[in-house]
Amino acid sequence: MDYKIDVSKESRFVRIKVCHSITADLERRFAKEAIETANRNGLLNYYADVREVPNVASVLSQYKLAYKEMTYFKLDRRSKIAILHSQNDHSHDFIEVVFRNAGISCKLFTNEDEAYDWLKP
Repeated sequence: MDYKIDVSKESRFVRIKVCHSITADLERRFAKEAIETANRNGLLNYYADVREVPNVASVLSQYKLAYKEMTYFKLDRRSKIAILHSQNDHSHDFIEVVFRNAGISCKLFTNEDEAYDWLKP
């Protein structure tokens, strides 16, 4: 299993737990499934736990994800994406920048409670 997607027990957001290094293909697959899950459940926000894996996707593939695929997958522009990463892992930094530049509310966290608080309405 490359990733796991479910709805938080409070039904406030979609949780994504990534279990393998994040490639462009893996990124597209879990993004599409997470957005479909959110749309089915009437949710806007996402919590991605990538603490155990680096992002090895190219800069170009991350750019395409933010500017093309998220629109194609029908990400609601009111959505917020909290990404929980390991403190010394900077491989996820670019995805935050490119998402924000594309108008997607995305923020990196190293503290789980802060990520949950940020997702609160």
